[in-house]
Amino acid sequence: MNMKYLKFKRTAIVFAAVYAISVPALGYADWSLTKLGTLGGVSSYADALNDLGQVAGSSEFVPGGKDRAAHAFITGPDGIGMADLGAIRRFSFAEDINELGQVVGATTVDRISGFQHAFITGLNGVGLIDLGTLGGGNSRAFGINDSGQVVGRSEITLGSNTSHAFITGPNGAGMTDLGTLSTLTGRFSEANAINNSGRVVGRSHTDEGYFHAFITGANGVGMTDLASSLGLESESNSVAFDINNSGQVVGSFDVSPQNTHGFVTGPDGVGMIDLSTTFFDGRESSALSINDAGDVLVSVEIETNVFHSFLYRDGTMIDLNLLDAVVTSGFKTVGFTDINNNGQIVGTGVYNVFVPSSSEAFLLSPVPEPEVYTMLLAGLGLIGFMMRRRAAGV
Repeated sequence: MNMKYLKFKRTAIVFAAVYAISVPALGYADWSLTKLGTLGGVSSYADALNDLGQVAGSSEFVPGGKDRAAHAFITGPDGIGMADLGAIRRFSFAEDINELGQVVGATTVDRISGFQHAFITGLNGVGLIDLGTLGGGNSRAFGINDSGQVVGRSEITLGSNTSHAFITGPNGAGMTDLGTLSTLTGRFSEANAINNSGRVVGRSHTDEGYFHAFITGANGVGMTDLASSLGLESESNSVAFDINNSGQVVGSFDVSPQNTHGFVTGPDGVGMIDLSTTFFDGRESSALSINDAGDVLVSVEIETNVFHSFLYRDGTMIDLNLLDAVVTSGFKTVGFTDINNNGQIVGTGVYNVFVPSSSEAFLLSPVPEPEVYTMLLAGLGLIGFMMRRRAAGV
């Protein structure tokens, strides 16, 4: 290959990358909503998605089935198609998915006892592997990072209701007990999410019997009382639901027996914004998911027993329930569960609030503003012009 051309091609690629980086963060003129269907039953539920827009969730798979049998599913990019992940015995439920399309959740392993075990799949949902337990009958996986490290909770002895948070090695290898924040036996903990450094967040009993949000170091080493480090009341409950790759944590904490407030921390779990106090006059809320840009999904009680989902971005709140794509979807109520680094959001809509089974998973995708497309096309056109001039020796 002509080395001058190769050098120029590399320069053009670098220019394209720099140009893309220099374009302001995408503004959104509109949103599109894609309904994901079911595996053959009447309902489906979305739990998580990756940056390709592959969605993981659960769906009934028997048309008109009386037992409401459900299997975990995965979709293709941008929510296209729905594949049944199967089950070891009868039921399975998906909880999270990584960038390689590995899905985690729980599956029934014995029809008589009803025991459920955490599972992990291979790439793009192929194959379902039983992760076992910490010694008890049941376990469940809630999170996975891009190395395939899995976190969740597991009973630690048979016949006991005591469960501890766990972490595995890459691709689900091994299961390590993360313990609890308590020095007492018989206490509970669970891990809800893990980032690519292996930092884990969740909740754990304290010696006083309250649940406190926790965060660990890399690869699950050392469980720290996040609630205490954030200055929350020791005699109250809190939970961490998600963590991004900067170590920002989201969750909720009790301010009274009848009210919880959602929160988001700074990097490495330092500092906290009380989202209820800052934006919603102290109304009940919970922060559920965060992406690497720091965009947060927040569920807020806007009226008594009426909840809306909000997107917290750049210091502002967007009511997702009031977006045109949601209002015209035909759903009576909606709930949102996860957001990826492209701003796509998954959730579940209910068609009839009096028929809980009338639900369907969906993917909500942002549509870039027209001027952003214009800028990108102009940049690509300039690169093409430069390459043609160089090829012609100009």
